[in-house]
Amino acid sequence: MGTFLIEGATQKPSAGQTIFGAGYDSVLLKTGGAAQRTEDFIEVESDDVTIRDVRFHQASGNAQYAVTVESANNVRINGCWFTGAANFGVFVWKGCSDVDVSGNFFEDGAMGVATGGDRAGNTNGAINRVRISKNFFKNTQLEAVDVNWDTHDCEIDGNIVDANIA
Repeated sequence: MGTFLIEGATQKPSAGQTIFGAGYDSVLLKTGGAAQRTEDFIEVESDDVTIRDVRFHQASGNAQYAVTVESANNVRINGCWFTGAANFGVFVWKGCSDVDVSGNFFEDGAMGVATGGDRAGNTNGAINRVRISKNFFKNTQLEAVDVNWDTHDCEIDGNIVDANIA
């Protein structure tokens, strides 16, 4: 049990890095005040990154996304808890392939998982082989899963949506 901090300015894992959480009773927060705040908790822009058993808690207005993935391959986000996302728990942006978002719990956020484009609204840059499976979505305000433009070979399987508000 505890609270673990990511240094707010450098929250980008290196290629091959695994981020292990301590489970549900621990919360991942960012350091830094409002002037240092970035929109994301973790920005994955490297290949072969795994995020496992981490709880992301986003108070209203604290972060738009818990995890973003852009221009990265072989990324795994498994067994995590996402609570209170102001926008999406996980957003897979352009230039990605082989991304697995499985076995996670999303609760009380605006949306769960999305693919397509990037932060600036660009629609170019394919996303290939995304797997969104065996996740549990509870009390999402808009969409649990949102698959957008230029996403190819996306597998959505075995997810449960409970009390979607929209």
